[in-house]
Amino acid sequence: MSDIDNNEQVQEVDQLTVLKARASTMGITFSGNIGIDKLRAKIEEAQKPSEEKVAAVTNTLTKDQALRASLKKEQTALVRVRIANLNPLKRDLKGEFISVGNKYIGTIRKFIPFGEETDQGYHIEKILLTELKSRKFQSISTSTKGGKIKIDNRMVPEFSIEVLEPLTKEQLLELKTTQGAAERFES
Repeated sequence: MSDIDNNEQVQEVDQLTVLKARASTMGITFSGNIGIDKLRAKIEEAQKPSEEKVAAVTNTLTKDQALRASLKKEQTALVRVRIANLNPLKRDLKGEFISVGNKYIGTIRKFIPFGEETDQGYHIEKILLTELKSRKFQSISTSTKGGKIKIDNRMVPEFSIEVLEPLTKEQLLELKTTQGAAERFES
């Protein structure tokens, strides 16, 4: 046997050892006397993305996108409300910036007026309405009973919110006309 033939056999054994180690790491089963070509083919087959895997990833993306779109549509729908501020510490404020968001719809920020400015109704996104309804402040009241002062602390809603009926098409058209006229006079 020549040195060249012996050298080729050593390289084949080294390649086979490396391929067997790779196959074992990837979890591929093979017989102990497998050849280099068959083992290489098994490894390549395992590395190819299967049509089922690709379809599963595509389906997942489509489901996530559909969920995102439906939640965004639902949570950004406008609701007509009348808002009164009940917090005495904010009685001088005409309104407040509210910022709400999540991973599906992003962040929504809006200045929301209180009181007289909302008497005819004010449109806000549903997610902002949910946030306003969840806000509370600490109300402290005192009373005297039998010569003793009793302090009562409790959490109460910060806003009185009345959900109004949506505007009719005629009312929307009238609102559009009056707001357009107001913008022309302000310029």
